[in-house]
Amino acid sequence: MLGGVAITGGKGNIFGVVISIFIIGFLKFGMGLINVPGKVMNIIIGLLLILAIMLPQLLKRLKPKNSFRSRLMKRAAFKMKLKVGYEGEYKKRHDKIWPELKEELSRAGIYDYSIFLDKKTLTLFAVQKLKDNNTVGELPSKEIMKKWWNYMKDIMETNTDNSPVITSLEEVFHMD
Repeated sequence: MLGGVAITGGKGNIFGVVISIFIIGFLKFGMGLINVPGKVMNIIIGLLLILAIMLPQLLKRLKPKNSFRSRLMKRAAFKMKLKVGYEGEYKKRHDKIWPELKEELSRAGIYDYSIFLDKKTLTLFAVQKLKDNNTVGELPSKEIMKKWWNYMKDIMETNTDNSPVITSLEEVFHMD
């Protein structure tokens, strides 16, 4: 793209062309003020035009295949299990403690968190999006986590420390 004119098949517009003409004119005027010789001025403008033509293609080649967003985030998915007959109670208890829990999860670098329930198997399927600099590994030591574990221990499958039994899942496919 050169001043809005599509060199390699992109979209262009007249506004970009007009802006480019003004920029080139401004550069020539500025170089004239500092007494740059005409031939040198033409070489400089020519090199800038070549750079303007080549730069988008160079940047495209240097851009990683994954999107910027997917490089900034990590995803974690895992399963937990409810005991029979506690689907409604889980939701009720979770809703009650959620505001306090959400604050701690956000501080730990979880910025998107969903939990789904498979009613046939009572499996809770959780998906988290994590910032690169997350501190999720420190969550088990936080008081709110221990409070949540104790609050849910009688309605979920748990470990001896009352934490839910978690089965981590491996990501095998993702689409941005």
